Amino acid sequence: MRTPYPTAMPAARVDLRGLADLLSRHLYRSPDVYLRDLLQSAMDAVAERRRLEPGLAGSVQIDVTDPLDGRPELVITDNGIGLTGAELVELLATIGGNSGRYETVRRHPGRREPSRNRDHVGQFGVGLLACFLVADEVTVTTRSARDPEARVWRWQGRCDGTHEITVVESALPVGTQVRLRARAGVELTFDRVSWLARHYGGLLDLPVRVGATQVNEEPPPWELPALTMDQARESALSYARRVLDLVPLDAIPLHADGVRGVAFVLPHAASPGRDRVHLRRMLLSESAGQLLPDWVDFVRCVIDADDLLPATARDGFVENDRLAAVREQLGRCVRDHLVDLARMWPSRMAGIAALHPAALAALAARDDECRLAFADWLDH
Repeated sequence: MRTPYPTAMPAARVDLRGLADLLSRHLYRSPDVYLRDLLQSAMDAVAERRRLEPGLAGSVQIDVTDPLDGRPELVITDNGIGLTGAELVELLATIGGNSGRYETVRRHPGRREPSRNRDHVGQFGVGLLACFLVADEVTVTTRSARDPEARVWRWQGRCDGTHEITVVESALPVGTQVRLRARAGVELTFDRVSWLARHYGGLLDLPVRVGATQVNEEPPPWELPALTMDQARESALSYARRVLDLVPLDAIPLHADGVRGVAFVLPHAASPGRDRVHLRRMLLSESAGQLLPDWVDFVRCVIDADDLLPATARDGFVENDRLAAVREQLGRCVRDHLVDLARMWPSRMAGIAALHPAALAALAARDDECRLAFADWLDH
C-alpha cells in the first residue's frame, strides 16, 4: 500500500538536470563524481548509525542491472542511519536550493565524528544532485534507525523537478538505497562502476562491494604489515608498483596532525601536481599538489587527512592556517628523511641526488644542517 506523505509539497518545479549541468560546468571536473558523492553519503550514514550502535559492521553494496529497455540502473545500498520522512522533505529543499545554499553545505568543515543535523541532510541532498549528471530519474528508499515506527519512505525525483514522497511496503532494513537510471549515452556498466568504486573508495575502511566483488581490499601503504623499517619501505614500494604503476627510488613516511601518508621519490625528473589526496579515506583528487612545500617537487604522494577543510568541488583542500601548518610538518618529514639517508644510506641518497639536485640545493640553501649533510652531492 502506498500512503501519500501528509505534508504539502512545494508547488514549484526545479530543473534538477539544469542545476547538475551548471555544477558540472563550474564545479565538478567530471560527471563520474556522482559515485564518489554516493559513497561519501553512505560512509557518513554508517558513521552516524555507529554513534547509536557502537560496533556496527557497516557495509556498502553496489549493483548494476540491465533492464529490457537497455537503460542500465545502478543501485547502491548502505546500512547506515537512514532518513525519516521529515528529512526527506528537507532533502528536497536542499537540492532545490540556490548556489548559495550549495556553498554553505559543501564548505562545512569535515568532522571526525559526523552528527546527523541539517548540514548532513544537506550534504546528502547536494550529493544526490550529482546523480542528475548521469541520470534523469533517481529513487531513494530509506528506513531510519531513529524512527520508532520504522516506516520505509521513498523519494522519487526526475530531472524536470517533479517528485513524489510516499510510505511504501518494503523489506528494506535500516539504511538507504539509491537507484538511478542511466541517461541515454552514459556509460554505466559493471566494469565502469567497479573501476569508479575502487578509484574513489579504495581506501575506505568498511567493505564496498560491486556485485559479489569487494573493491577495497588493498590497505593504504601506511597500514601495510611490517616488522622492521626495511620491510615497511619494501611494502610501500611494492604498493607504488602495484597501485600507482610507479617504480620509485624511495618511500618517505609522512605524518602530521591528523594526516598520514607516503611520499614516493620519482624515478624521473620532477612532475609536480600529481598527489593523491583523501579525506577520511575518500579520494578527493589524484592530481593535487598543494600539501607539501614548493621545494618538494620530486615526489608523488598518497595522503589521507582526517579534518582538513575540503574545497567546494572536493578536489583538494582550502588554503588556510591549518593546511599551512600541515604543509610545514610534512615538509619536515621529507627533510628529516633525506638527512637520514645522507648519513646512513649514502647509496640511496646518491640516486636521488643524481635525478633531483635542484631540490637538494633548494633545501640546503635554507637549512645549515642539510647543507652539511648534502655536501658530497651538491655542485661546488
